[in-house]
Amino acid sequence: MFGVVRIDHREMQTSLSRHLKSVDFELEIIHLKDGDIEIGDKVLIERKCYSDLCSSIVDGRLFRQMHRLRAASPRPILLIEGDEGGMHAMHRNAILGALSSIAIDLGIATLQTSGPAESVALIEVIANREHNRSKRQYELLKNRLEKMEEGECIGNVSQYSAFQKSGCGSYLKQKEEDCLRAVEDFIFNPQSSGVVDMGIRKISNIELSILQSYPNIGPKRAKKLLSVFGSLSKVNKASQSTLVDAGLPPAVAGKMAMLNHQ
Repeated sequence: MFGVVRIDHREMQTSLSRHLKSVDFELEIIHLKDGDIEIGDKVLIERKCYSDLCSSIVDGRLFRQMHRLRAASPRPILLIEGDEGGMHAMHRNAILGALSSIAIDLGIATLQTSGPAESVALIEVIANREHNRSKRQYELLKNRLEKMEEGECIGNVSQYSAFQKSGCGSYLKQKEEDCLRAVEDFIFNPQSSGVVDMGIRKISNIELSILQSYPNIGPKRAKKLLSVFGSLSKVNKASQSTLVDAGLPPAVAGKMAMLNHQ
């Protein structure tokens, strides 16, 4: 299973497009303000051949692009494609100096492939890793919430242990149900927890964390979903078509709806 890969429409005019016809990942052709390839909501790739790399160093364009890439993504990557035959008359040390500055000063990883076919293979590997990472985060948060519910219920059972005698089972059961509702209210209804200011509802970090644990849901999409639906519980009850209307791509909306209604 692979995540969603978004490619700038201008890349479809390059040799990369020929190798995208039989990929396993879901592909979206969009306009990217920065970078050429976006994988999930964290990885952003700037793709260059050696001739473009050299010309962008000469005219100063490279570092402007890298600064924008760094600002736009938590995991930016500079992908250099092809062999060094496109270096022309530029001294190798000039290229190495520029790449060192990009890696050390800006913290941008630099990867190299032999050509478009290997670049697509690399994109597949990264997409698969991002999908698995998102899936692990979702399962981790799900288990953590289950433990929160279990711990809260155990506390209530201990508190009302005096009522665990013949004829009082219904009372204890009611207290356990009250406990579960309290946990649900805390997670899905922040208004009841005081997360309200001047009549305008604030988005809680818990809601954002839960939504960002879904595959291909990052901070921007999480905030947009909460602003559209108003609460996490309404997002979880939404159908695929409703999620699409809220701005999610159909594939992302479908996976989210499937997880919510399992």
